Amino acid sequence: MKAQQFYISEALRFFRLVLEKYGLQCVNEDGYDPSLPCVFYGMYAEEDWVRIISHPTAKVLIWAGRDAYFIPNIERSRSLNCIHIAISAWIEKRLERMGFEPRRINLVTTDIDFWKECPLGDKVYAYAPSGFYKDFLVDELAQEMPFEFIITRKCTDYTKEELRKLYEQCFVGLRLVNWDGCPATVTELGLMGRRCVWNGDTPNALRCTDKESIMRSVLSEANRKQNKGLHKSMMEYLTFDTNWLEI
Repeated sequence: MKAQQFYISEALRFFRLVLEKYGLQCVNEDGYDPSLPCVFYGMYAEEDWVRIISHPTAKVLIWAGRDAYFIPNIERSRSLNCIHIAISAWIEKRLERMGFEPRRINLVTTDIDFWKECPLGDKVYAYAPSGFYKDFLVDELAQEMPFEFIITRKCTDYTKEELRKLYEQCFVGLRLVNWDGCPATVTELGLMGRRCVWNGDTPNALRCTDKESIMRSVLSEANRKQNKGLHKSMMEYLTFDTNWLEI
C-alpha cells in the first residue's frame, strides 16, 4: 500500500507543492483519514510531534533538514514505529549511526521545468539569510573577490521569476552550511547549469573546507564557459518515482 496523504510542518509551508507533485494530498486543514498511512514532513514544532504520535496507522517521516540536526529530536522518534526518509547524506548518515535504516531519496523541491539550462553569467549568487549560512563569510568574500555578489537574505525576497533572472546573471552559487536537506537553491542552480559551493552530494556540489578553498573553487568556475551535461546529471540524481511511499 502507498501513502496518499501528508501533514506538513508549518515551518515548511512553502514546500507544500513539493509533496503534492508526488500524488499526495495535504491534510493539514481537512481530509485527514486516520485509518490510512500518512506522510509527515518535518519535525519542527510540538504540534508536529502531536500529529505523528497520535496517528494510529502506518507513518512515513521525512526528515527535512535542521529538524534532524538535533540528536534529541531523532531519539524522540524511536517509539514511533515509522519509516524514516532521509533527503540528504547528512541526514542519512546520522540516522544510520543512530541505528535506523532510512530510505534515501533526493526530493524534488522545485519546479524542474521552470529552471532551464542557459549560458553562465559573470556574478556570484549566495543564499545567506543568517549565521547558520555563514553570512559573515559571504560578506567577506563579496568584499575580497573580484566579482559582483548577489546575496539573498530571505527566502521570500524574490519571486520565482525574479530568482531565475538572478541565477542567469551568475556563474556559481554559494550555500555555506555544515548541515542541510535537499535545498531548492542548489537544485535550481544545477538545473540551470551552475555549480554551487555546498558540501552535499548533488552533481553540481563544490565541496570546500575553508575560505581559501571556497575562493579557489569560485575562481575556477569563473574560467568555465559552460558545465556541459550538468542539467542531465541533476535530473538523473533527483527522485521522481513514488516507490518510497510504499508501506
